[in-house]
Amino acid sequence: MKIKHIDYARKLCIIADWLDNISDKFRIINLDNMKNTEEIKIIQKIYMSGIEEIKICKLILQDIVPPVIVSNEHQKMITGIQSFIDGLEKVYNSLDTIHYKVDNINIDMYNEGKKLREEGIDLAVKSAEEIVRKLTE
Repeated sequence: MKIKHIDYARKLCIIADWLDNISDKFRIINLDNMKNTEEIKIIQKIYMSGIEEIKICKLILQDIVPPVIVSNEHQKMITGIQSFIDGLEKVYNSLDTIHYKVDNINIDMYNEGKKLREEGIDLAVKSAEEIVRKLTE
C-alpha cells in the first residue's frame, strides 16, 4: 500500500470497526424477540440509538477525501450505508409506536426493511473489499 493511502485506510478501519459494533445490536433483533410491550420499547430504543450512531459514521465517511483510485467505491460504500440506514428506519417504522402491540407490526414493511438493510450491508462490504483490493495492488 502506498504511504499516501495509509491514512485513508486507517480511517476506514476505525469506521468499519465502529459500524461492526453498532451492527451487532441489530443482529439479535427479530420478530420472535418481540413478545410484549416492554420488549418492543427496548427494541425501538436500540434501533433509535443505533440509527443515530450509523448516521454519524456516514457523515464522517462523507467528510473523508478518498484517494482518486477508490473514489467510486468510496461513494458506493456511502450509498450502501445509507441503504442500511433506510432499512433500519423502515424496520423501526414497522413497529407499533403508539400502542406497542406485538400484533400491530407491519410485517410487509418489516420484511422490506430487513431486505433493504441487508442489501445496504452487502454493497458497503463489497465496496470496502474493492477499496482494499485497489489500495493493495
